[in-house]
Amino acid sequence: MIFSLLKKARIYILVFLFILFCGCQQKEMAKQNVCFENNCFTVDLAETYGQQTKGLMNRDSLREREGMLFVYDREEPHAIWMKDMKFAIDIVWLNENKEVIFIEENVPPCVSFNCSVYKADSASAYVLELPAGTAATIGLTKKSVMK
Repeated sequence: MIFSLLKKARIYILVFLFILFCGCQQKEMAKQNVCFENNCFTVDLAETYGQQTKGLMNRDSLREREGMLFVYDREEPHAIWMKDMKFAIDIVWLNENKEVIFIEENVPPCVSFNCSVYKADSASAYVLELPAGTAATIGLTKKSVMK
């Protein structure tokens, strides 16, 4: 009986250490300011595959001048889905010159497994997620340039 308890305790300790180690290894998202003319935003940079896969999942909201910028290694079609999102957003695709090439406004959250996938008409190097309504409020259009 004591051997069985020690074995279980050892397993629990190993699981705890594994979870602790994995949590410490996750790269913290860097922040950066991006602007469209006089409209600036503080964005989290999603640069790794893990960060890009998670995106804004399970967050409660974005503040008015916040967002998330997905930075990709190369320009190609990049799709976004709203799995486990809790709020609507505007999604902005940009080419390697940081010019807006496509905007999807007021994209609703999705809590089911059958979520829509959103993508631009052409290849992009960046995808910017902003609070819903932001693109219209600041007058964002195709060819707007992010700085």
